Amino acid sequence: MAKGERGFTLIELLVVVAIIGLGVTAVIFALPGNDRTLYADADRFAARVAAARDLAVVGGQPVALWVSPSGYGFEQRIEGQWQPMSARGIDRADWRDGTMAMLGDDGMQRLAFDNNGLPNEGIVVELRNGETAAAISVNDLGEVSVDR
Repeated sequence: MAKGERGFTLIELLVVVAIIGLGVTAVIFALPGNDRTLYADADRFAARVAAARDLAVVGGQPVALWVSPSGYGFEQRIEGQWQPMSARGIDRADWRDGTMAMLGDDGMQRLAFDNNGLPNEGIVVELRNGETAAAISVNDLGEVSVDR
């Protein structure tokens, strides 16, 4: 071997380290963390609650929402009885792994929208995943918001 051809140059090593660093960064950003999982659940829940409210207005009949620590679902009033809704996007859903709704002593919250889209009461649902939390609020006018 000729002198100077016995290994890698400093530039070659720096390029390899930079490529490995970029790869590791891409993998870390691609992994779903507690924050992303929780916020995705919160946004999805808020959108579905708003859709249920709108459905109550368009359909001209009440729509109810129930929330438990493990998930939530929607019901409609049929022949004087609350029946589970099975329409796509308004059916029962579980929170993602690690996410839990923090509810009062009874372990469940319930809300019903009338045919004007007004709830029988305002509610706040707090979601937690590890140390991360988000609150989804439905006010007395039926407006839905997410606080992170």
